[in-house]
Amino acid sequence: MVRALLIIAIVFSCCDSQAQVAMKSFSDYLSGQLNNNALTPLDKSNLYSIYFNSPLIDEAEFRTETNEFDLSQMEYTLRLRGNSKNIRRYQNQIYQDLKAEYFFELGQTQEDLVEELYQNYITHYFDIEKLNLRKRILPIYEDIITVLSKEDLDGDLSVTDLIEESRKRDKLQLAIDFETEKLKQNDLLSGMDTQALIDVEGMEKVLAELQLGIGTQMSPIEKFELDKIEHQYQLEKAERDQRWDFTQIKFRGDPEDTWQEQVSIGLGFRFPHSSKNSLDMIELQLEKMIEEEKYNRRKAEYEADSAEKYVEFGEQLANYNASVKLIEKLKKYDELTQNLTPSSKREIINILSLNIDAIEEELNLLDAKEDLYESYVEVLKVMGIFVRTPRIDYLSPR
Repeated sequence: MVRALLIIAIVFSCCDSQAQVAMKSFSDYLSGQLNNNALTPLDKSNLYSIYFNSPLIDEAEFRTETNEFDLSQMEYTLRLRGNSKNIRRYQNQIYQDLKAEYFFELGQTQEDLVEELYQNYITHYFDIEKLNLRKRILPIYEDIITVLSKEDLDGDLSVTDLIEESRKRDKLQLAIDFETEKLKQNDLLSGMDTQALIDVEGMEKVLAELQLGIGTQMSPIEKFELDKIEHQYQLEKAERDQRWDFTQIKFRGDPEDTWQEQVSIGLGFRFPHSSKNSLDMIELQLEKMIEEEKYNRRKAEYEADSAEKYVEFGEQLANYNASVKLIEKLKKYDELTQNLTPSSKREIINILSLNIDAIEEELNLLDAKEDLYESYVEVLKVMGIFVRTPRIDYLSPR
């Protein structure tokens, strides 16, 4: 009996002394991974080779004509076609639309990468936490097996129970070995700077601050196609409304007729009454109406998705709080078992089994907590945080 009590004391003393697996901080991981991926979404160098600025002169032609190959009577003509102020404005605007869409797509790639880093770190972090908890169960199984290995007062052994508990221990050991080996292959273990995650109150505070800072404007809804169609329509309209077609300067060298001028200036004007031009305008108007419907639908879907993510976070928070309350209640029973003086081998084993149950409840709590952190990351994404501030760490304690 003294031996059994000693075993129980060892169990409670060794629960916090198991070797724990450590991991590097999220700040180090985030910074390192973003640097490795050369994440520079606002780098404009890719656009230097395709820079555009609408010119005042859209087209220039130079022509020459001879008179019986007499070079002294050569004729030179320079024709210039220009762009109006509105044409230049909307040409430049379309270029800006295309650049904005390009940077938006870079931001989408960045967002996917940053979200993946958050999710990978959370998964790995809780895998380590769960592994450390399971390691605390192993010595309890060893103690149970030790107790079952002792003969009863009548000299009998609980062989069936001994085999069953040994099987559970071996199965748990194999699972621990597998998880340990898998964790070793993750580059997060290359640093041993242990750092906890932001707590639940911190997550709520971060989300409240972000909502206050950005108001109702969250991750931007893509409307580049709509803007581009609008500016193409305005460009088409500007081209249709432009009356001046070209300016022509003609020079004749040594004309035979003394009354014939050597330099003449001609102007060309156009009248915008072509069926093609009208059809292009109507086509753009219809395309704009179609795109507006698509945009409104995407906006409604986004707003519904945003609301859903917030609801899910609230549900996960409620689930986590319920698990915390359950653990607090179970701790009271743990305190009672510590004060018990077992009178038989069966009572000793029951107390040890209760310790295993308590650790398994902690594992369930970790599952609920992991779900909460994953929901937190999804809310950050829907708020557009991974696009706006990808290098800011929202996962470490604040």
